[in-house]
Amino acid sequence: RQRQMCIRDRRRVRAARLSALQKENPTEYNRFMNKHPEMVLIFLSKEQISKKHSSDYKLYVLNLSEEELRALRYAMPNFKSDQDVQMRFVQSIESKIKECTSGNEKQNLKPK
Repeated sequence: RQRQMCIRDRRRVRAARLSALQKENPTEYNRFMNKHPEMVLIFLSKEQISKKHSSDYKLYVLNLSEEELRALRYAMPNFKSDQDVQMRFVQSIESKIKECTSGNEKQNLKPK
């Protein structure tokens, strides 16, 4: 439960940062959102996300930081079994998170 709170807070923080960036520097915000279109999902409810068409998920690249990936994963609803593309998208988020965490562990093991 404590971990879920942390992830929920990360989503809120990331969404707040994007909202602030949008107000402070709209050009930079547009550049970021064009480069990472999947981040728009953070602003949507789970119902809205589940109603998105499967072709939308094919556009997402997932070239995000670990924090952004975790926030995005928290935003994802539980998809129905017939929503294969969406479920594969969630699996790709989870595998990217694992890659990031294993990469961080390897970096921490290197002597300085």
